[in-house]
Amino acid sequence: MRTRGARDTKAQVRDTKAEARHDAVRMQQRYGVRSPADIRVEAWAHDHGIEIIEADLDGASAQLIRVGDVVQIVLPMRVIKTCVRRFSLAHELYHFLKRHPSPTPTMMCIPKALRRRDEDLRLHEVGSNAFAGAVLLPEFLLRKRCEVSPVTLDVPVSIAKEYDVSLLASAIRFVELSSERCAAVLSCRGQVEWAAASATFSKPITRGKRLKRASVAWEYHATGKLDEREQLVPASAWLDTTANVDIFEHSTCSPEHGTVLSLLWAPEQVGPQLGMR
Repeated sequence: MRTRGARDTKAQVRDTKAEARHDAVRMQQRYGVRSPADIRVEAWAHDHGIEIIEADLDGASAQLIRVGDVVQIVLPMRVIKTCVRRFSLAHELYHFLKRHPSPTPTMMCIPKALRRRDEDLRLHEVGSNAFAGAVLLPEFLLRKRCEVSPVTLDVPVSIAKEYDVSLLASAIRFVELSSERCAAVLSCRGQVEWAAASATFSKPITRGKRLKRASVAWEYHATGKLDEREQLVPASAWLDTTANVDIFEHSTCSPEHGTVLSLLWAPEQVGPQLGMR
C-alpha cells in the first residue's frame, strides 16, 4: 500500500512538471517560436543578462553562478555535443527564472548528494529538466508526430536530429506527448536507471529494478551485444504482471556510457490484460 507521503510526493512532482511545461510555453510565445530554428536558448540566456562561459567543471554538466549582479552559466569544456549543451543551458536558465535557492553563496544548480537529502531541491531539478525538455521540444510542433502506431524509436530518433537534442530527451518527450501505452527506460549495469511513461502506461517500472533475461536490454548488459530491432518480449520481462501477453521492445545501446535506452509499447489489445486504462 502506498503511503500518504509517497502520494504527496508524486503529486508534487506532477505539479512541478506541469508548471515547468507551462513556463516553457510562455517562453516559446515570448520569443515567437514557430519552428526548430526559432529555439535559440543561448540567445534567450543572453537576453536575460546571463553570460555563458566554459570551464573545467568536475562532474557537473553545467553550473549557474551568481556573483553580485553578474550571472553566469558555466559549461564544462569536456562536453562538446551541441545537444547536451543546449539542454544544460535550458536547465540552468530555468533555475535562474524561478530564482531557485542555492546551497552555496554562488552556485545555484544543486549537487546530486544534496538533492537526495532535500525534497525541495530535488523538485527544483525535476522542474528544470521538465522545462528544458518542453522548451526545446514544443508540444504544438510535435504532438501529432508522437501520435503514431506502432511505437518504435524511429520517431524519437528523427526528432532528436531535427531539434538537436539527445535521443534520451526526445524519447522522454515522445512518451509525454503520446497517447499510446508506451514507456522509455534507461538501464545501466543490468538495472533500471530511470523510466518515463505516457499517461496511459500505468504500470510502474521502478528505478533499481533488475532486468530480466527475457528483455532485449538484458542481452547487452550480459554480453555486450544487442539486437537493435523492434521485437516482442513477454510483458513480465519489464512489468510486475502474471498476464501471459507480449509487448514490444525497441532498444538501442550507448557503448560510451554502457547504457541501453528501451522504448516499450503495449498495443491496445493487450492493455486491458495488463491492467492499463
